[in-house]
Amino acid sequence: MRRIENADVLLGYCETERCYTDSTMSADIEAYFLYPPAGSAAARAAQFGIDLTLTLANLRLTPEERIRKLDSFIEGVANLKTSVRLKGPANDASKQDH
Repeated sequence: MRRIENADVLLGYCETERCYTDSTMSADIEAYFLYPPAGSAAARAAQFGIDLTLTLANLRLTPEERIRKLDSFIEGVANLKTSVRLKGPANDASKQDH
């Protein structure tokens, strides 16, 4: 089993012609994020407070699934902006007495 390096994860580790995003993620890549090697970028990110399980969950998605998730988020933001415009500044909670 080949050791996964930081650059492999960041650049999209591939075995032969199939990248991990095309099929089930390898155990090596999951282990890299669940138990990052000391001194690695992933370990520094975890020490900083970044939840690497969220990164791992996103990497488990195919590229198409990631795009759909992003599209859904963009649509949600657009809907939120529309609802704020419809309600107008008169309903602004920050200006109401509580």
